[in-house]
Amino acid sequence: MSLFRGNGTVRHSTLGLLALAAAWVGSPALARADHIDVELNKQAPKVLQFLADHNCKTVGVLKFRVEKGTAKESFTVGPINSNLVGRLENVLIMHADRDEAKAIGVIHDAARTAAPRKVGKWLEDVKERSKLFGISDYPLAWGKSKVKADAFLTGVVKLPANLEKTTVLIQAFTAKEPAKLQTVAQFTVETDRGILRDLGESFVVSRRGPAGKNATALDKQAIRKVLRKRGPDDDPTTPVDPNPNTPPASPSNLGGIEVKVLFDGQEQQPTPESAGSGQWQLPKSAEAGKPVVISLRNTGDKDRGVTLRINGNNTITAEGAEPTAKWVLKPGKQYDIKGFYNGKDVQLFKVLPLDESLAKQPELGDKYGLIEVDVYDSNGEGEPYEFTTRGPARSKYARSRGTLNTLQDALLQSARLKREVRTTKVDGKIMKRELIVPDETAIAAAQLKQVDFPNPTRVGGITIKYTQPTAPTSNTGPATTGGTDQN
Repeated sequence: MSLFRGNGTVRHSTLGLLALAAAWVGSPALARADHIDVELNKQAPKVLQFLADHNCKTVGVLKFRVEKGTAKESFTVGPINSNLVGRLENVLIMHADRDEAKAIGVIHDAARTAAPRKVGKWLEDVKERSKLFGISDYPLAWGKSKVKADAFLTGVVKLPANLEKTTVLIQAFTAKEPAKLQTVAQFTVETDRGILRDLGESFVVSRRGPAGKNATALDKQAIRKVLRKRGPDDDPTTPVDPNPNTPPASPSNLGGIEVKVLFDGQEQQPTPESAGSGQWQLPKSAEAGKPVVISLRNTGDKDRGVTLRINGNNTITAEGAEPTAKWVLKPGKQYDIKGFYNGKDVQLFKVLPLDESLAKQPELGDKYGLIEVDVYDSNGEGEPYEFTTRGPARSKYARSRGTLNTLQDALLQSARLKREVRTTKVDGKIMKRELIVPDETAIAAAQLKQVDFPNPTRVGGITIKYTQPTAPTSNTGPATTGGTDQN
């Protein structure tokens, strides 16, 4: 399998038609939280109280399962399996006692430390679960301490066949009672577009008419879009889409954006991954040493904002840019994205050999080998902003890990939350192709131009895999668990 990513800045001669309008606006409206974020914040005190009641001084978070309709729960449905790990870590840190001596220690990405220790199917096998507590060098999220875990959190995300509701169970097992998997907290929310994208679904919605009048209506329309393209065995009572003229979600027309992937100048033609899947698949891998380009073209008559992520990383990495930073394309414009852009130079996409690519899989988790494209409209009602638990940009997160308080402050600032003193009661497969990563050699480029893109509203999203499944692997082991996608 080939993996690619890049970080660097854009030069007009490098990107051809790029008279760059890369919007990385810092306004709250830029990043709408999904409904899960709101509830995670509410449930954090309850989870911390459970840990305190069970005399747990340290806790790690492991991958979540997903259960959709009548399908069996799985660790490999989409990004949500792994990104809930980082999101739960973040809310626990934000709610922790400001005094490090009193705070419950939150381990950072416990699965990455456990993966090389050959821990097997911990969910099914108590002996394998007990091995997790024998590891003594888990890194805390802040400082440089290495610790053992007193407890682990995991959970399951459940959706009915109609996808209208999303239920999240947060579960725990402790070193004293590893065989006992307890539900610590549970909540149900309306499924929104953010949840659908985290499930790996693709869709395009229309803002015309009553079905596009506000965020809630767009969420419901997106669910209907997803259900319409699924297999014949799905719920036959699904309502008819009120906007039948809206094109299906495809790389050729994603809300007015045409997406092309080129390996060595040759366009690759994605196809639907499988019946009922919301993801697309490229036919072959890029070759080591050959250039990779992702082309974005605005085929509509309105400005469009596009968030482009490779292996979970935004292709805009300029200082101050948020994880949701967007490329802004005027009608008719085309940007050829060749790497990661930091405002000064560009780190070109580089294709890794197979062995190096597979070595990246534990680090990248469910983002391994993914091209994610989300399209936004502007000047409408916008999204109702609440906050986000996904954390700040990766570089800022790393700089903030020195102490608990600096990390808390960075997470709170990113989430646009503040602390208040109050009393509270409380069937996976290995992808075998070369990996694409950043080339260490950066080239000079013109500075990115920050532009205004008011009231962004998500109107489409698609996920393209540039990997090919070859052999089955365990879908429960921590080796397939990635870290947070926001730090």
